[in-house]
Amino acid sequence: MEDKAKKSMNLLSMVFAGFLFLSVIIFLIIGRAVYSESHLQMDESFRKQLLTFAGDSASGFFTFITEFGSKTIIGLGTLLVLAFLWFRSKNYLAMAAMVLAVAGGDQINKLVKRFIARERPSILADVDGVGFSFPSGHAMVGFIFYFVTAYFLTKYCRSQGLKILIWAAAFIMILLVGLSRIYLNVHYPSDVLGGYALGFIVIAVLLHFYEMVFEYMKNRKQIQDNSEKTA
Repeated sequence: MEDKAKKSMNLLSMVFAGFLFLSVIIFLIIGRAVYSESHLQMDESFRKQLLTFAGDSASGFFTFITEFGSKTIIGLGTLLVLAFLWFRSKNYLAMAAMVLAVAGGDQINKLVKRFIARERPSILADVDGVGFSFPSGHAMVGFIFYFVTAYFLTKYCRSQGLKILIWAAAFIMILLVGLSRIYLNVHYPSDVLGGYALGFIVIAVLLHFYEMVFEYMKNRKQIQDNSEKTA
């Protein structure tokens, strides 16, 4: 049984590492193209396809959805997750990881935006469409928040069906927030894809260190408990 669990964890780690490698490649390719002001065909073609598919009537829907990637909603959501982690298990390490992921991701996004200094396709202050464009803050920080939230919530779920539901809801929200930025024309598709890629890089690094520290603390506690029993 333990061997099967180890094999599953090893497979999951390999998949995670594969996505990390892919995210780094995607971010570097897009970032280099944007920095050199190269023309990206995907920026024009994808938005045209999205507008054709969604139509003008989806404006209200995407204006509503884009708020789920705003600082206000992400901030309130982070507080709710912190409250859950506190009342559920007083998991201070997870709480620290959650804050570091969201706040750190936001600061990294700002630094990269200043460095790349890409202008937006259009300015629309009503939906936070101001400042530099690459990478999309809504896409990046939204990706980080919803992914890390699902990661910690599913650790407290026994039902496999509920775990799948939580992950599905997280990825649907991530996708919709990204699409909303493109539809509203406050970001290019490459901004959103770059935001997703950089967001995953931040998550991968942070959760790797979280798991390392968590295992260290768990093993240390077991050693202390065993020493107390034998004393």
